[in-house]
Amino acid sequence: MISFSAILLLWGTFDRFGSAYEVSVRQTPHVINVAEGANDNITCHFYIPDNTLDKMRVAITWKKDNGTKVHFETMDLHHSNTSSSVLQFHSLLRSQSGLYTCEVKIETPKLWKGQGNGTYVTVTDGITVLQEPHKLQVSEGASVNMTCNFSIQTVRNATMLADVTWIRIHVNRSKIHFERIHFQLAASSSLQLHSMRLNESGLYICEVNIVSPKLLKGKGKGTHVVVTAIKPGWPGNLAAAGVSLFGLLAIMVVIAIISKKRRGNSQVSVNRAENDQQAEVPEVTYASINKQRTHSSKNQQRTEDKKQSQDSTNEEQVIYSAIQIKHAD
Repeated sequence: MISFSAILLLWGTFDRFGSAYEVSVRQTPHVINVAEGANDNITCHFYIPDNTLDKMRVAITWKKDNGTKVHFETMDLHHSNTSSSVLQFHSLLRSQSGLYTCEVKIETPKLWKGQGNGTYVTVTDGITVLQEPHKLQVSEGASVNMTCNFSIQTVRNATMLADVTWIRIHVNRSKIHFERIHFQLAASSSLQLHSMRLNESGLYICEVNIVSPKLLKGKGKGTHVVVTAIKPGWPGNLAAAGVSLFGLLAIMVVIAIISKKRRGNSQVSVNRAENDQQAEVPEVTYASINKQRTHSSKNQQRTEDKKQSQDSTNEEQVIYSAIQIKHAD
């Protein structure tokens, strides 16, 4: 009979040499669309769950279509549980199109394995498609504009015919716009959408099919369009505020004009009143009348002479009388 300690020993041995622990693997990008002759690369990031090991031997295998080995490398990790591997392409050919997958295997001290989700590589026959912008965020009711530039490298000095199709991928695939273009070497297509609605958010992709003189296909990487809802009261509140401000300014201008007219009328009335008062003042001529003394008695005369001699500063008494002279009209 096998003892309990023996079972534990066997389990530890199996864990040490036989079990396969999962390694977290992430590939980027998920899709590559390039023209023949271009360069590109795929990156494989991996993470090992045990960070207590001082040294690990890692083997990375790149496969095409889950079968053909296209690249293999090994690396030693010291005091680290994460790293990456890069698969590089130079002068890609159409025959290299396919699904590329990264497989990671820890050989020592434990057996751990992991695999990426794969990267789809599409190599077209000399057609390059560049789509701009990569992302758009607009409010509901606004307009958007996207551009698709494409060129041909393998056909020279020939007039070509291209079918350009704009599609939107949200829940389903929808055809948005189609046009046929005659060009030489390079051309472009624009997609303009007005009065955007919330349900028009999605990934917009430009697909180019060269139908003459030879069949070529290519497509852009897409434009992510996000349509957001308008906040309640905006821009209605702004418009109402503008109307109110305009009305207030108009009222102030009218009040200023009325006040100015009233001040002008008041000044005219004052001037007229002053002129009327000046017109009513008659022409006056003043005349002086000297009071004559009587010679009734000598004593009285002497008394008066004595009084005048004592106060030489006293002036003679003069009586003025106003005489109005009426002028003939």
